[in-house]
Amino acid sequence: MARILLPILVAASAFLLVSCDTVDPDVLEPEYLVESYQVALEPIKPVRLSLTAGIGETYDFSKLAVSGANVQILLLDAQGGIEKTYTLRESRDEKGVYQATSSDVVLPTRTYRLEITFPDNPDRVTAMTTVPDTFQVVQMKSDTIVYQGDEQLELRLTRSSYPGRQTIFIFTTEALEPSSGNLTPFARRLYDDGEVGIEDLRKSTAPPLNEANYEVNPDGTLTVWMPWLMISFYGRHVSTANAIDDNLYDFTRSWQVQQGGSTLAPGEIPNIIDHVEGGTGLFASYASASVTFVVLENEEL
Repeated sequence: MARILLPILVAASAFLLVSCDTVDPDVLEPEYLVESYQVALEPIKPVRLSLTAGIGETYDFSKLAVSGANVQILLLDAQGGIEKTYTLRESRDEKGVYQATSSDVVLPTRTYRLEITFPDNPDRVTAMTTVPDTFQVVQMKSDTIVYQGDEQLELRLTRSSYPGRQTIFIFTTEALEPSSGNLTPFARRLYDDGEVGIEDLRKSTAPPLNEANYEVNPDGTLTVWMPWLMISFYGRHVSTANAIDDNLYDFTRSWQVQQGGSTLAPGEIPNIIDHVEGGTGLFASYASASVTFVVLENEEL
């Protein structure tokens, strides 16, 4: 299973954060909510289908899941025609979760369209994603680093590609040995002050950045460095570089604005950007590559 580790996964509540001047809570109708993340060179991932919760209500997928839909993912050719159709079947174990019956992998640089229809009404939900090209970590300067030492985690990556723009990356880090005894000094202060818990610190995600922010080597590879703020524990970690599609990028940047990353007044905060027709949510894709490394305590701190 790919390790994207984004804090936006299962982000249904984000789609309820709407501009104050555009929506009247008294007339807000439930919408179909789609959630599916396709990963380059991995089998087709499930599609989760539910309804949005009302304003002020708690979102509970098990209660709002939509059963009995017809769910298909279509592989499109260069002209936009249908090259192959994948039919997804609802899971016997979880209502509203639709799983592929094919073992075919998701092809990089290709476009897929999600189509959802219903046997008892004319509603139709559609979305499209173009899958980023794959890439590799070809070199890691060292798999063991000293916290806030002279050398950060340094990776050299082959280039990914995406039509019409530079590649946009989201880097994530997961501590594999999280405990209160393994906290770094900065994370220890946050933890002792009661601002965060161990689970809050276990995974960290950097803001999306395009490849222009990284050093381009003579052979065309990219050199990237992991900022120390993404490290909250000593011990083993997994770091993942994720090349994301437009859908994930648009969602992430608009979600960050709603989380306080802007000086806009509350009534001016724009809606979450999604690309789902007939509903809301995310039908998105990404390519990823991961490395494992160890962080040692710095005795000078």
